[in-house]
Amino acid sequence: MIFGYTQVVIYVEPIEVAGVEILTNTARTALIINGKTLPWADWQDEFRQAMPKEITEHMEAIAAGSKASDHKDSIKDRLKQIEELFKLSRYRPIKGGPLLVSGDTQASGGGTRSGEGKGKGAGGAGSQPGATPSIYSLFLTENGVPGTTTKPDLFPIVRWVSVADGTRPVGEMEDRAAKYLEKDNMLQINADFRVFADMIKRWTDYFGSVPGAHPVVQEVVREWFEQSLVEAVLSSNTLRNARHWSIEDVQSMLSQEGLTAVVLPRWHIEQSIKRALGSKFGALKGKVA
Repeated sequence: MIFGYTQVVIYVEPIEVAGVEILTNTARTALIINGKTLPWADWQDEFRQAMPKEITEHMEAIAAGSKASDHKDSIKDRLKQIEELFKLSRYRPIKGGPLLVSGDTQASGGGTRSGEGKGKGAGGAGSQPGATPSIYSLFLTENGVPGTTTKPDLFPIVRWVSVADGTRPVGEMEDRAAKYLEKDNMLQINADFRVFADMIKRWTDYFGSVPGAHPVVQEVVREWFEQSLVEAVLSSNTLRNARHWSIEDVQSMLSQEGLTAVVLPRWHIEQSIKRALGSKFGALKGKVA
């Protein structure tokens, strides 16, 4: 469940089956079946595929109150200008380096690492170098020439969530900028995060004499912070299966703390917001205090 999970309680009652022993662990914090922990991850996927109608309707009702991003097209247009930068060149070890490597070896989580042993040659790329996901599909146009799509759309679904509209439970993503849901390729952005709120207030105060300035300022501010977060997700995902990046490394970058770090540098975002608002409200006079 993505939306409304704090409002749903599921009771699970074990069924007695011959040959199946159900016990609790020593701390009585979890169940054990025949000496093994329960396959919660597998059950989660099965539950998602057969979600009860009532829960699905409940999720849809709450999701309807979230702020669906309508910045996708403009962000895509800007990123298309630097499309080639999303196609990372292959990592190559420095020739004559201090370590001898035998090529790529699997790291925990599906990534690859080098330097685990000595091989016949130094700096080899390995027989199966890590593949980098293509960003090509991000820039497909709905009205273009018919063709065949070979890659899924890697552009994440974006939702702005807030306690005020009931789409973010209190305590969830508290004082964090965003959360990335990998299985859904969804980026939930915390509209209540103080970095966003402070920037909105800064420019709303500056244009305080302009009627209706607040919603315009809010949309512009959100769009530019959203672009930074979207770029972080896209770029982080291109490192999956790269030689020196394990799945855990990538997940660390896409954690709530990692995504929060993405929006903390504000000078460049401030300049983009300033230009965008200047084009909407006219030439800026003076400086923002």
